Amino acid sequence: MDNNNKQRMKGFKRQAWWMTVVLTVSMNVIGLSTAQAETLSLTEEALDCILEPNKNIDVSSPVEGVVDEVMVERGSYIKKGAPVLTLRSELEAATVNLAKARAEFGSRTVERNDKLQDLISDHEKDEIATDAQIAQLELQEAKVRLAMKTIYSPISGLVIETLKEEGEFVSADPIMTIVSINPLHAEVIAPVSYLGKVQKKQKAKVGLESGPFKGEYQASVKTVDPVVDPASGTFRIQLTLPNPRNKIPSGLKCQVRF
Repeated sequence: MDNNNKQRMKGFKRQAWWMTVVLTVSMNVIGLSTAQAETLSLTEEALDCILEPNKNIDVSSPVEGVVDEVMVERGSYIKKGAPVLTLRSELEAATVNLAKARAEFGSRTVERNDKLQDLISDHEKDEIATDAQIAQLELQEAKVRLAMKTIYSPISGLVIETLKEEGEFVSADPIMTIVSINPLHAEVIAPVSYLGKVQKKQKAKVGLESGPFKGEYQASVKTVDPVVDPASGTFRIQLTLPNPRNKIPSGLKCQVRF
């Protein structure tokens, strides 16, 4: 083989080597870009969601009665344990006074009879002590019945509805609705392709587009429903969104990015 042919063969080999290198690099770049695209499709695609209270309580009365005073208004913020409504309790208050008088008399009787150890039998001593104890228990019962005429808030939150007014009769039906919106819950219906990719405690961004609340907020995944709806091919995800000072109202539509 002459020198010209040898040079041509070397040139072909160099070209083939460079084509192999370029093809390999290109395949790697394509593979990397595909992986990045998959990641971006998961993190950048927005799913619709709605903001809901973390608690929604229908407050009821443990006893029947007539409303004496409604102590809160719609829109009021109340703390857990604060009184929200009282029922008329004249009878219960009188019962407490009567039971208190009996309990005090029983205590005095026991004290007097302690000084007469030799003048009364053991049976009489036991009967007097038992009567005094029963009187104390009746007093405690009367106080509990009186206390049940005042209804207290079971949570800290906002009163969104009052269902009874002064003079109305209360039974087992709700008397008001109280919600807690700090934190808020973002409810998401996600396609089945997200199953296994979203985990509890995972961080996410919740976007709002409404007026003064517009912006993105940090949230975290609270629950991931393991049950898929076969009809729609979706499952539920619930996120927790901190809401200090109850700044953001519930009921707003939102979008979430994981």
